[in-house]
Amino acid sequence: MDAYLGEHLQQPTALQQVLHRWAMPMDEWLAGWLPLAEAQRSAAQVLVALRGAVGVVDEALRSPVVQVRPRRVEFRHELYAQMLVAFRAATSSRPKWSR
Repeated sequence: MDAYLGEHLQQPTALQQVLHRWAMPMDEWLAGWLPLAEAQRSAAQVLVALRGAVGVVDEALRSPVVQVRPRRVEFRHELYAQMLVAFRAATSSRPKWSR
């Protein structure tokens, strides 16, 4: 799973954006999961903003780093969510000329 996340974190993708969108509220709320409806709604918002394909939501829900349980989505390990949050913070605080 580390390789999977590493591969998808190398370049900003719609999948990465969706996973990050799920990780942020979990981090802020100190929660280990999101309601499935909230996860789908926030993923749809990301895809509208990026003009991404609807299939990305399904891809995110089938991702090996998340687990879908009845009416909720959670990362298989909290470190995956923390890594997504940390990666986003590191790349957004870096000066544009260093990218």
